[in-house]
Amino acid sequence: MNSNEDIIRYFYEHIVSDNLLGNLEDFVSEDCTVWADGKSEKVGVNGMKEHLEAIRHTYPDYRMKILRQFVSGDYVISEFRMEGTFQNEWLGIKPTGASL
Repeated sequence: MNSNEDIIRYFYEHIVSDNLLGNLEDFVSEDCTVWADGKSEKVGVNGMKEHLEAIRHTYPDYRMKILRQFVSGDYVISEFRMEGTFQNEWLGIKPTGASL
């Protein structure tokens, strides 16, 4: 992997898609922060692992594919598609069995 763009693509398309969560420390910092509803929360490696495990539970067959990326210095913005089957409850929402 030569560039930040390649690293991000590998992370989503292999580490996340193939559920290789034992390798998260190679890609996620203990300073990892998640932004939601205008607030930030430091989650670190363990928080990211919990998040990815929850997604895998809800969509056991999910895969991620990078569609395009924009790079500026150290920043990489990625547009991606997640595909999977909604098989288990997510945040109180009942599973539909539908494929996304």
